[in-house]
Amino acid sequence: MRASRERYVLGLRQAALASLVAWLLMVPAASAEEDTFRVSVLGDSVAAGFGIDVSRAKVARCAATIFGLGRPTGACDNHDAAWPARFGAGLSSGQTDGLPVVVDNQAIAGAQTGNFMPRKRLSGRVDHVIAQDPDVVLITLGANDILSSPRCATNGRCVTRRLRAKHTNANLTALFKRLDRGTGADIYITEYYYLDQDLSSAVEQLNDVIDRAARPFGTESVSVVNPPAFRGHGCRIRGSGSWMLPPTKDICLHPNAIGQQKLANAALATFSIQNPTNR
Repeated sequence: MRASRERYVLGLRQAALASLVAWLLMVPAASAEEDTFRVSVLGDSVAAGFGIDVSRAKVARCAATIFGLGRPTGACDNHDAAWPARFGAGLSSGQTDGLPVVVDNQAIAGAQTGNFMPRKRLSGRVDHVIAQDPDVVLITLGANDILSSPRCATNGRCVTRRLRAKHTNANLTALFKRLDRGTGADIYITEYYYLDQDLSSAVEQLNDVIDRAARPFGTESVSVVNPPAFRGHGCRIRGSGSWMLPPTKDICLHPNAIGQQKLANAALATFSIQNPTNR
């Protein structure tokens, strides 16, 4: 009888010890997730850091995939050099409640707004962002709805038709709604920067669509970031005055490291207005 009781007590102790070990194994993983300020990113080549520290030959191959085959590719993206990474690095401890910042960049060069719609090519990336439960979502998206037809980008009327045909406004609205409902995160979408060679007001039309898509959500859900104009800092300017990749590598569309920092600074300024801190 005594031996039976001892086995019973030993069994209880072993069960309790096993439960304690299981709990201790789970706690660090949960704490690691909760004790970070999470920034998730969706978008195109601008948000992906396209072409920075990538060879000219490789950029040419990526451009052929994007514009020739009509497929997004991350082969020439540099997330560490892109503006969202710089945004994360620029946040103050007061703005993140002292938590370390983790930036998860799901942007990819060549992405169009329609690619992120349910059951489309990049919809899984939206699901991934929602699953991360981020504090902030950063977006640059829309230009490839126009650039998927390069000749159209130089004709203002064609740009108008293209934005309608690609349902850019409706797609952005649907994306905002999906992210807002799925995460409750603060969403920041950048407008596009004005270029020296933009003769068709394509950037102006696209930015107007972005503004109209974001407006119904209010700044408590979706904020629009206004970047500085890149006019006078184009790809043919030499030295630190240029904010664009050189014409030997790019077609004067993408920011270099300086340009990416300019975009990050604009996003940080918008974020700081809405999240003031004295710490």
